[in-house]
Amino acid sequence: WEKANAQRLKLQPTNDGGPSLFSALCGSDNPNSCLHEKATIKLDSDLACTGKECEVDAVRVVEVGEGFFYEYTQPPCVHLAFPKNPKLVVRRQEWWYLTCADPKTAVASAACCPDEYDYGNWIDVYWGERTTLATSEARCGPNSAC
Repeated sequence: WEKANAQRLKLQPTNDGGPSLFSALCGSDNPNSCLHEKATIKLDSDLACTGKECEVDAVRVVEVGEGFFYEYTQPPCVHLAFPKNPKLVVRRQEWWYLTCADPKTAVASAACCPDEYDYGNWIDVYWGERTTLATSEARCGPNSAC
């Protein structure tokens, strides 16, 4: 996370004072008075997204306040090992690492390849973001997601 050019997803408080991911993780609606008392926080209910959260398929790591990060840990065994209609997924700039994935699951970064010989331009909202194939195609345009 010390990488200077890494895009981070920084949560902001809502103006309406309603429940938000920011207030649940901060313990306050004021970014200057975040409590950060707990290393682990379990949310009791779903929360409506606000701001940048609404632009991504999966919120993995977020910054809450200045320099405090929380990572979402997915429950184990929630995805099928062998999905219907899998798609090939490659590791960023290491094309020899191949695997198959469910296109409906947010497991890969969004990359656009305008032609078959391009290595791809990654268009992540934040560093480490994972998207579904549909989100990647929406960001890249028809037939250019890779």
